[in-house]
Amino acid sequence: MIKGIEVSKDCSNLDTLPNLTWTIDGLDYTLTPSEYVLEVEQMGESQCVMAVMGSDFGTDFPYFILGDSFMRKFYSYFDKNNNRVGFIDTTKLATQ
Repeated sequence: MIKGIEVSKDCSNLDTLPNLTWTIDGLDYTLTPSEYVLEVEQMGESQCVMAVMGSDFGTDFPYFILGDSFMRKFYSYFDKNNNRVGFIDTTKLATQ
């Protein structure tokens, strides 16, 4: 999913990076570059780094881990009684 996406350390190419979209149960969940790229300070210098990474868990692990970048934007509701997870777009809550 992120192969070929290169983030410049000085953040100068954020406007050229693609959005990342996951489709779950027919609904699209999209992160913009400003949502999946973090500006961090290290040794007194500011730089941009990807906040999304891939991993090969093998064919016997048919799952996808949605981490901090996703969960910052999409509130996750874990419904243990019905064995399901739901997501709410927090940016839409702020505009209603």
